[in-house]
Amino acid sequence: MISGTVSLVGTYNILLIATNASGTGYGNLALTVKLPLPAFISSATLDGFANTPFTATIQAANVPTSYSASGLPGGLSMNSLTGTITGTPTNAGVFNVTITANNFTGAITNSLTITIYTGVEPVPAITSPLTATGTVASSFSYLITANNNPTGFFVIGLPLGLSFDAASGRIFGTPVVPGTFAVTLRATNGGGTGSAAMAITINPEPPPTIDSFSLQNGFSLSFSTQTNGHYGVQWIENLLDTNWATLTNGITGNGSVQRVTDPLTNAPARFYRLKVTFP
Repeated sequence: MISGTVSLVGTYNILLIATNASGTGYGNLALTVKLPLPAFISSATLDGFANTPFTATIQAANVPTSYSASGLPGGLSMNSLTGTITGTPTNAGVFNVTITANNFTGAITNSLTITIYTGVEPVPAITSPLTATGTVASSFSYLITANNNPTGFFVIGLPLGLSFDAASGRIFGTPVVPGTFAVTLRATNGGGTGSAAMAITINPEPPPTIDSFSLQNGFSLSFSTQTNGHYGVQWIENLLDTNWATLTNGITGNGSVQRVTDPLTNAPARFYRLKVTFP
């Protein structure tokens, strides 16, 4: 059995040899290795504007040697060598185009939808979810999306601690206060501005959690921290007392696990508490 992966195209003359107890036989095998058929890798949708210069390039893998297209909008034509469609569309509408890519093995076709708008670009419409949830002191991220090729974004009414990127539409940051906030999302392009109302709910910071503690060779306490939180550990010998002593203070949370140790041994009973504050 001959098997494997061939890396070079071409025709190969192979000598076959078979042997048994009676002797050896020979034969010739002509093995032809071809390229895979072309495979389109460019977008299946394009758009432009009537009476405005248009250019787009169709791309395919596996060494295409030529391209063709049928059903192009009036005013457009394709370069058969590069696959580039150019021209000035004369009419608005949605056009179902058939494109073909050829190589030495054969040809493959695919559908291409070209939308040609009138002289005014349609206004964007927000398509991303209009509700989002976050937590105080935890990282928040949300991406505004819109149709009709938005070129910029704007946001009004964000909770304290959140910001937005006008180019990408990403809302990000670390919320500072809990609550439900009415936010306005906007997306713009050459045709105008589309907006939508959004509700962002920020939940309160969860209480601190203790991961583990140990009484061997003193007292050791491990706990998870939240970003922007300030942590301290205090102790007291009598729960009826109110004067807690500070074992450590000023630990700034960063999302990691912190460990605090009280090396004192053979001491009277001690009670410990973990305190956390936020700016």
